[in-house]
Order: sequence, then structure tokens, then C-alpha cells
Amino acid sequence: MKLERFEMKKTLLVAIATLLVSGMALGQGAPVTGTAAVTLTGPATVQSGLPFTVDVNVNLTGVTGTCGGSVPAVLGGYVVPVGFPIGRATFTSSAGCTSAEFGAPLDTTPVAAANASGIVAITDSHANSSAPTGSVCVAQLTFTASGPGVLVLTPNPAGAAQPLQLSSAFQAGCPTTSPTTIPFTVAPFTINVTEGNIPTLSFGSLLALTAALAAAGLWAIGRGRF
Repeated sequence: MKLERFEMKKTLLVAIATLLVSGMALGQGAPVTGTAAVTLTGPATVQSGLPFTVDVNVNLTGVTGTCGGSVPAVLGGYVVPVGFPIGRATFTSSAGCTSAEFGAPLDTTPVAAANASGIVAITDSHANSSAPTGSVCVAQLTFTASGPGVLVLTPNPAGAAQPLQLSSAFQAGCPTTSPTTIPFTVAPFTINVTEGNIPTLSFGSLLALTAALAAAGLWAIGRGRF
């Protein structure tokens, strides 16, 4: 059921864009000037076996659409697939980020399907005509790394069932045009994975442990166990 709902929402987002292109509604449209940067941000170093979270960001700074003139581009919807190496990372969950317009319910590739393919896709849309603009954190993805080494997460990876898509928002009072595709760039995100920490004892702690073990041995002798 969750997979069906995810696919339905992706289809709905594409269908809305197609409908609006036909001129049947008003919305912020082309031409779009500028390019949005889709990036991931998170920790530079993580420990193997422990979960870590990355933010999915869409930076619309400097991007404009058309609505009776040039207006700041508003992100109305998105599909963002993120690739990760099977066996080196495991996808565990997704959540909304700081944008008030995007969040629960956030449609995400089911965990089992994502880990089988090495691609997790997130999809969301909203009806706000004026926000968000500028730099937007749309979602958070949580993974668990396996084994030390370099781990690379890739937005819009090759082989994604639905490629990355950004759509401008509905905007009342615009000419008869549609929400339109916003051009984008992507960049891989690299994380260094280290082995889990092995507890070490200070000299003082080692002395205390030795004394405790010695006391336990004397107690055992006194009880006649040796």
C-alpha cells in the first residue's frame, strides 16, 4: 500500500504539470532563469554500524520564474532520488526538514525496495503560492554505514525509476501558463566511515580494575572456591 501511494503521488505530480502545460490553469511558469542546486549535507565522518542523517537541500537562490514579470522561483513539488552503494550503506528512514511546506506525509521508497536497488526516492508537493523560496531543506534521510572507507551518496543516480524533477508553484494572477520544470544541478556527497570506537582504559581505571579483580580473587579464596 505504501509503495502504491508513493507511485500515485509521483504520477499525480507529473499529471498536474502536464495538465497545466495545456493552459487549463494559472501558475508560475517559463521562462525560468537560473539553476537550482540540489545537494546533500551531513556529517563528514561517521562510525560504522551507527545511523547518520543527511539533509536534502534545494537552493533556489537567484532562480526566477515568470508571473507578469520576473518573480522569485517557488518550489511547488519535487522528486529527488538518491543513490547509495548496496552493502556499504543501508537506508532506514526519512523525515521532513525545516521547510514548513514539505514534510509529513513525505512519500518515500519503501525501505526494503530502496535497499534492494540502492536508490531511495522522496516525493512531495504543496499548494502554497509564495513559499518556499531561496535555500530550502526539503527532507532528511537516515542511513547506517557498513565498514570503514569512503561512502558516496548521489542525487539523481543513473538507473533511477523516476529522475530528479523540480516544479515551480501555482501562483494566482499569473498569465495563462503553468508551473514549469526548474533546471537543476547535482553534486555527490562523500562521507568518511570509520570503525566503531573500541573502549580504552586510562591508567587509573586499569589500576582500579586490577584491584577489583584481585579483591574478587581473595574473596573467592576465602570462600573456599580455590
